[in-house]
Amino acid sequence: MKNLIIIIFIFCVAPCAAQNLIPNGSFEDTISYGGGFTFPKQWTSPSGFNSVGEHYTPFNQFKWTVPQNFFGNQHAYNGSSYFGLVMYLLIRNPPSMRDYIQTKLRNNLTKDSTYCMQLYVNLPDSMTHASRGQLGIYLSNTAVSSTSNFNLPYTPQLIVSPTNYITDKLNWTEFNFQYTAVGGERYLTIGNFNDTLGIDTFFVGGGKDPNYYGTYYFIDNLYLGHCDSITTSIGVAENSANKQEEFSIYPNPAHDQITVEFTASSNENGRFELYNTLGQLQLTEQLNGDHQKHIISLTELQQGIYFYRLISNSTLTKSGNLVID
Repeated sequence: MKNLIIIIFIFCVAPCAAQNLIPNGSFEDTISYGGGFTFPKQWTSPSGFNSVGEHYTPFNQFKWTVPQNFFGNQHAYNGSSYFGLVMYLLIRNPPSMRDYIQTKLRNNLTKDSTYCMQLYVNLPDSMTHASRGQLGIYLSNTAVSSTSNFNLPYTPQLIVSPTNYITDKLNWTEFNFQYTAVGGERYLTIGNFNDTLGIDTFFVGGGKDPNYYGTYYFIDNLYLGHCDSITTSIGVAENSANKQEEFSIYPNPAHDQITVEFTASSNENGRFELYNTLGQLQLTEQLNGDHQKHIISLTELQQGIYFYRLISNSTLTKSGNLVID
């Protein structure tokens, strides 16, 4: 009997230590509003239904299904559901319209205590622009609300990817943060809090429908809690497919050629792709995993800014800008 009690105690303590303060953080629990429209339980829109993101789930009967939906084809990182938020859409008038989602945490945050925040982000296939420093997380003592569908007038404590464009359309990218509580924070709101002047996007190419002209992100598997419950580097975006390969490109800016260094753990081949600002493929080069350095000629290309993609094992592992002068 004593051994049974000890075993039960162990299994009770482990989940408590790893408690996620965000309820329904992977958006699996669903409310049906009829007509095939769903929304995740324990989440709300601070702008009401003036501006609300999309809940992607197999139970949705319209454009917001999983994996195939209006914006692309993506499986959930965890479970079968995720959520989508507009960062910036050119088709919207005015373009400052935003999407937000808000939840009440399971407990108040304790003053001076350090918490870890983790979430996964993906750029849908059809979206034409990636962004950086747009997706923000705001923690507050009380719920925020607005009758407007414009950007909320709050300053988020956490900014997702402030320096790098989130460009990966194939995989979920992991982001991690540490947050020291002021004390009393009970609500979490996520979305783009920047006004139009603060928008920072980069063209990556996508669909032709005007609804795709802008930045929109899928989010999944949100966690907020004690840091010993997650094992990853804080403040670093990780791509699970990018742990065994290393790429580097130089010089940048370049003139008539570049050197691409590709180091793979298992000698698999890679591919280098270069696009113009209209999203049109200008150059593609196969990278042999047996050779670390690859010289690529740029003499047939005009001066300007280009967008490169480095692909290994059919997975996008690195992307960025290349300037040809």
